[in-house]
Amino acid sequence: MDDQAYLEVLVGFSAYYKVARKTFVDNVCRLVIERHLLRSLPMMFSPETVASYSDEEMKQIASKGESTISKRRQLRVMHENLMAGFRDLYR
Repeated sequence: MDDQAYLEVLVGFSAYYKVARKTFVDNVCRLVIERHLLRSLPMMFSPETVASYSDEEMKQIASKGESTISKRRQLRVMHENLMAGFRDLYR
């Protein structure tokens, strides 16, 4: 009887430890990201900093990638074709 109780306690503590360890790792990762990556965002996009960017830098920051542009074009054509088919069905 005692062995069964010990085993249940051990299983319970093991499960708790596993969840606590995952929570700890998640919290540490989140804090590191907040401290080292997000801390400098307000300075990166301050009006003074943005005004100092060259036209090429602004274009690079604000533009979409070529794959995104081509995918958007493809989806727009597909949407137009589907809408044309929809209009033909309900005339």
